[in-house]
Amino acid sequence: MFDRQKGSAARRAEPSHAPDHPDADHQDAEHPDSDHPHPSHPRRRSPVSRWGLVLACSLLVSLVFARPGWTEATYSSLTSTFSTDARTPKAAPTVGLGDVVEPTLVTADFDALPRGRVTPDRFIFSLGGSNNARREYDDTTVVPDDRGKGNVLRTTLDAHSVRRLPRGNNGIVVFIPLPRRVQHACLTYDVKFDKSFDWSLGGKLPGLLGVAPGVLPALPTGGHHTRNLGWSGRLMWLGPGAYAMPGRKNMVATYMYSPEQESQYGDNVWWNASFVAGRWHTIKQCYGMNTVGQRDGTLRSWLDGRVVVDRTDYVFRTREDVDISHISWSIFRGGHTMEWAGKRTGTVDIDNVRITGS
Repeated sequence: MFDRQKGSAARRAEPSHAPDHPDADHQDAEHPDSDHPHPSHPRRRSPVSRWGLVLACSLLVSLVFARPGWTEATYSSLTSTFSTDARTPKAAPTVGLGDVVEPTLVTADFDALPRGRVTPDRFIFSLGGSNNARREYDDTTVVPDDRGKGNVLRTTLDAHSVRRLPRGNNGIVVFIPLPRRVQHACLTYDVKFDKSFDWSLGGKLPGLLGVAPGVLPALPTGGHHTRNLGWSGRLMWLGPGAYAMPGRKNMVATYMYSPEQESQYGDNVWWNASFVAGRWHTIKQCYGMNTVGQRDGTLRSWLDGRVVVDRTDYVFRTREDVDISHISWSIFRGGHTMEWAGKRTGTVDIDNVRITGS
């Protein structure tokens, strides 16, 4: 089981809701020393007592800050922790490479959305973007979280179909600009395939990409040659019919388009790990742009907290104006031929999406 990070203070703006606690706008009436009198506790704290408490706290903080080896960052962390009301949820720190804490760019848990078919405006409210084509969202719904609280985003993949075959646009593909372009970013989300999911030959899951200004974000996907204009890094599950994988029902890989890719349809960076149908997994993928002319880009991935990819020699770009610019929200079977179709209709649930970057 995972610690769900619902209600992050860093999430996109949401409609206002009633306070979680009936007394959220007031001090806790159970505390006898509340500055608001309570019928059973009429006594106020005297001004002298309050100032004495302030002086004592100031002395304690000054002693703590004077400890050898403690930094201003340590002090700020302590004061932030002790000055926050216990009823107020705090966003968990988001960690990138090493010990670098990076700003949150996007976060979504879908709990504010009504259950049922997703409309373009509701998807855009949660994750951003501007794609208002209803057909892109017709396989996406909001359903209850089977872990007991809130909602998740579900994509239904029909039997005997891949992305564009036999007709329509099965699954979902949407390109979402990040709030700003960055040099390093991490994408984290929870994912679950239904318990009888047909892995078929495989399919795609969301990732990040980068293109030069003015270049369509679809360029480094779909079998297009990226030239020097961009890159993409989505996720794939691959079934045993796609590659030899004795003893495994599926294999996970980071699916890369880049200036040095060897295949027209992208290259697989293998995780040597598998998904389990019916079980929630937590995925984290981090991408760090290389210095132009050097092989020093970073490509790292985690599955349920375990490092599965750790590359420090990746080439994402050959020009300075290519960085990390978009979410590639891709969930579909394929491949582009019917060989990739599943025999059964399946569902893919996603929750707790977070992107950090700088």
